[in-house]
Amino acid sequence: MNENMAALVPEIRGLHVDEDESRILRVKVVAGIGLAKKDILGASDPYTRLSLYDPVTGELISLQTKTIKKTLDPKWNEEFYFRVHPRKHRLLLEVFDENRLTRDDFLGQVDVPLHQIPTEALGSERPYTFKDFLLHPRSHKSRVKGHLRLKMTYLPKNNGSEEEQTEQVEEVDPGWEFLESQDVCGPCQPHQLPTLPPGWEERQDNLGRTYYVNHENRTTQWHRPTIQ
Repeated sequence: MNENMAALVPEIRGLHVDEDESRILRVKVVAGIGLAKKDILGASDPYTRLSLYDPVTGELISLQTKTIKKTLDPKWNEEFYFRVHPRKHRLLLEVFDENRLTRDDFLGQVDVPLHQIPTEALGSERPYTFKDFLLHPRSHKSRVKGHLRLKMTYLPKNNGSEEEQTEQVEEVDPGWEFLESQDVCGPCQPHQLPTLPPGWEERQDNLGRTYYVNHENRTTQWHRPTIQ
């Protein structure tokens, strides 16, 4: 393969090629919409960190976009490829305001399950669909607002069988569509998280990531528990 051809092949992060039931996930971090103001002059310098993780075993890999200076509506348009287990893995996207001298400010996060992502149709020129995700706080102290616009699809398997396409369509989250502008551009109120169940505690690791401790079972997890 010559250098020009190699440049066209995207780098795929995550699982090894020979992992059973794995799929290639294409993620495009398109833009932030109406982010919170963190800088003194009323803007932010936002970037997004993407972390592929298993809720049981922890993080597999973490990447991040470039930083866009002095804006609350950043446009990244950066694309990433991951090899994942759709029913085991999740993708955590965290938006930060970059600071040179102090710790980067948290602007919100989106935690995406990967078992209802649409599959690209073979031979179709239709662009893969986008979705505007409401940014959530990671603790009761977080003050966030706005949305994160993402495009996410699975690449077709090599055989591209009709059965595979049918199966994927049945499992697709209906939220993957073009949203009306009033749904994403209006004023966003700070989102409040529900109370943790009894016996649970929220903590942060040395990288600023939030995890949860179950003192009754002496276990930890990344995903926020809810009261059943």
